[in-house]
Amino acid sequence: MITLWKTLAKCSLNTTVMSVVGVALAAALIAACQPSEFLPFLPPEGIRSDPSEVSRTWSAAKVWLPKPYGVTNLAYGRFDPPDTKLPVILYLHGCTGIERNERNDAYFLIRAGYAVIMPDSYARTNRPSNCNPNTKAADLFRGVFRFRSAEVGYALWQIKKLSWVDHNNVFLMGFSEGGVTTAAYPRGGFTARVILGWTCHAGDWHEIRGVRAPEDEPVLAIVSRRDPWYQNRWNRGHCGDYLHGRKGSKSIVLDGSLHHVTDDAEVREAVLQFLKLNSR
Repeated sequence: MITLWKTLAKCSLNTTVMSVVGVALAAALIAACQPSEFLPFLPPEGIRSDPSEVSRTWSAAKVWLPKPYGVTNLAYGRFDPPDTKLPVILYLHGCTGIERNERNDAYFLIRAGYAVIMPDSYARTNRPSNCNPNTKAADLFRGVFRFRSAEVGYALWQIKKLSWVDHNNVFLMGFSEGGVTTAAYPRGGFTARVILGWTCHAGDWHEIRGVRAPEDEPVLAIVSRRDPWYQNRWNRGHCGDYLHGRKGSKSIVLDGSLHHVTDDAEVREAVLQFLKLNSR
């Protein structure tokens, strides 16, 4: 244990300045650490691979800050940390990476006063895609969810070192493939979670079936009834089937076929109300 904490101390970097497009911690971190020493930050089923692969997703993270802190969209280079504590959304992108849908979500969140940190899973050197957007075929690479869970654990560890974060208000939110990971990530550390565009039904893929958040983390889940991605017998449904007895949790099922559910203004408002209600 002493050896572990000494190594982690060597891995800690000064976070008074951080990169917005690349949260530039990886190089020094990997130089000091060995793969086994990252296992406490991976989920129980986490892959025991080169930790530099996980760190790349953090180094390439996109960060949005609300006004008046000088950033209303992606900024490049470095910035001075805000002079006040900000609530943070750790946002997990969908199966095609950080695209228009994810950026739109970041914009509505920063307008409400939240900072958004979005790791880039495709920053890995060998990251197979898990979907085909043209055919709406998903689950092409089962191992992706171990990748994504490892990225959550690593990002949360890094967020805990940022001085400008309101550590009482760190939320996990994910869309589509990111929503799957938000539901399935088994460890705690978040104020609440928001699952966007996922049903929590996964057939024989037991590792992503249901909601695995700790009971004390409220969950909001939103999906469309006729979402074209989830019309198979084994993935049709909604996360409400797994939220019974969870205090403060809620499932919203929209009529229609909208996959990126926050395109709906009422959904955006519901998300903000949920975040506000569960803020500490």
